[in-house]
Amino acid sequence: MAEAKYSTQSSEEGGFDHALTNGSLSNSLNHGKKKVLALSEIVDQFAERLPKLSRLDDYSNSTAYSDLRFIQRQTLYTPNELLRKAIARKLLEYGMIDVFTKVWQCSHYTAVTSTTAKSDAFKNLRKVISIIWNISDISPEVNEALTHKGVVELLLSDLNDPKLYSTELANEDKLYVIKGYLGILHNIIRLHFDSRQNFRDANAVAIIGEHRKSEVLIVRTKADLIMSYIISEQENAIINADDRNIIFIIGILQSAIESENHFSKKFAFHANEIVSGINHLASNDSNKSRIVKNGVLPLYVRLLDWECTEDEQSLAAQGLWTLAFDETNRRAIREEEGCIPALQELASKSKSEAVIHATRGALWVIEEKCFPTEKIVALAESESFQPHVMLSYQWGAKETMIRVKDKLKAAGYKVWMDVENMSGSTLEAMALAVERAAVVIVGMSQNYKDSPSCRTEAEYTYRLRKDIIPVRVQSQYTPDGWLGIMIGTRLYFDLSIEDSFDMNVGGLVKELGNRGRVGHDLTPNPYSSTLTFGSSKSYASTPASQLSKSSTHDHLLDSPCPVLGWRCEDVARWLAESGLEEYCERFQELDGELLLELKKMHRQAPEFFFNTLKVDYKFKLITMLKFTKALEKIQS
Repeated sequence: MAEAKYSTQSSEEGGFDHALTNGSLSNSLNHGKKKVLALSEIVDQFAERLPKLSRLDDYSNSTAYSDLRFIQRQTLYTPNELLRKAIARKLLEYGMIDVFTKVWQCSHYTAVTSTTAKSDAFKNLRKVISIIWNISDISPEVNEALTHKGVVELLLSDLNDPKLYSTELANEDKLYVIKGYLGILHNIIRLHFDSRQNFRDANAVAIIGEHRKSEVLIVRTKADLIMSYIISEQENAIINADDRNIIFIIGILQSAIESENHFSKKFAFHANEIVSGINHLASNDSNKSRIVKNGVLPLYVRLLDWECTEDEQSLAAQGLWTLAFDETNRRAIREEEGCIPALQELASKSKSEAVIHATRGALWVIEEKCFPTEKIVALAESESFQPHVMLSYQWGAKETMIRVKDKLKAAGYKVWMDVENMSGSTLEAMALAVERAAVVIVGMSQNYKDSPSCRTEAEYTYRLRKDIIPVRVQSQYTPDGWLGIMIGTRLYFDLSIEDSFDMNVGGLVKELGNRGRVGHDLTPNPYSSTLTFGSSKSYASTPASQLSKSSTHDHLLDSPCPVLGWRCEDVARWLAESGLEEYCERFQELDGELLLELKKMHRQAPEFFFNTLKVDYKFKLITMLKFTKALEKIQS
């Protein structure tokens, strides 16, 4: 969100109404006179003023104020998004973020500690907060730069000061700082979700959690929405222990939808901003049924109306898609008046690719079917869809997966990747690619886990019992929720670390063997069909016992190896007989099946294997050697 949507600021903060007239920006001046500036003139002013601001050594006096005030006026809200984006892009180009960090370093301590009237330092800080707040609302590029420049950490460090907690919010200046900081942070996480790890590393869950206690409605709202993007599955159980938070956010959405232009003046949020937050809450499976139970479906259906913006339609359809992974929700969505017809109409008549993709994806999961096209049927009969290695990933990992594709092709594999193979309807092409895959490589990341499109792809892969090889494409990411269940105990290859990339791709090639290699055609998977776009049962509701069995390689299930039938007690006995009795407790959950997986890990990814023993199990060198020697002796 921006600072001044549909609202008039105080004269001290500018009091300027912006309007675009024939490519120009009209600024209302204090005495009623108007000076119309063309965009080129504004850019020229930026080019002159920002270098001058950058050269200053001291921002605690009035020297910078006039230039900052001019820049801030140009960033206030206007309905012309192209103009706002152009201004944001130019401010980024001319170094506005560096100016912000310099002003912050000079002035933020005064803003946090001062209880007196505004100083020049605080006035300057207030201007740069306003500028960054407004341009981060419209530009993903700005938010990416803010993340890389460390602004997330700077703002959270101030928000962690008890002087800015809810008990101090009677001070109007401090309240402005809190609202501005939270507004910027919300824009960053909303428009640049890859910043999530920066938030978590900076202890944002605990810090923002303190501001969720605020009695100031706008502060609590911002804090709740930020939390919807950054909490994990485990933290969700604590933060959303009851339905109050979910009810509160759905109430904000209703307020926005019932307001002019779908903007709630009471909460200062647009409907699409709230929907995005709810959709992220829904990515945690434990929230799905509660969100539907508390009345979100009628509101989403209203946003599918033709009079709504394409962004609202797309986000509402994505939300329905995400919610539909819960079986009870699927029934509720089918029964919701007007929902299915609205999705079907948008899927067939919308001119927006994003809307078409989201509505068709939602229908795929809700109705458990999809819609093959003539082009897809033709592809099914072509030679281009013979058994291949399929790369399943979220677009944020595209560059990494392109490197994987190139390495595998060079090693003789036939590789399917949507940047060059996708044709016709995205979902249908995906389904055909899964069906004709010899093996599917899943690029694990938080974005993959939260994407309804990726989950649909993964569940279809799982239902057809295709071999899955996970690779980590996000540093430090550990899969949880539905992705953690699907990956289970499978060996994964870490491609998120540049120094070990080539080595781990080498391990991946060994794991692939001849699956998908050109000239080594494999017998089609008996659970697959030539073109079987149909029911896609979610494994989210599959019993844990079945999931555990399904998460192992099928050739182990059919193996005569006696170790496969070992229980946990048998593994403990084997450890004792191998002189490792003191380590039985550390391996108390290891049965024969997992022991064989551990042996496989040692053979195919020795660096990862030994690092696991050292870090996770606290093995010393001698112990590692004894354990490895014993492991090599067991039959596999």
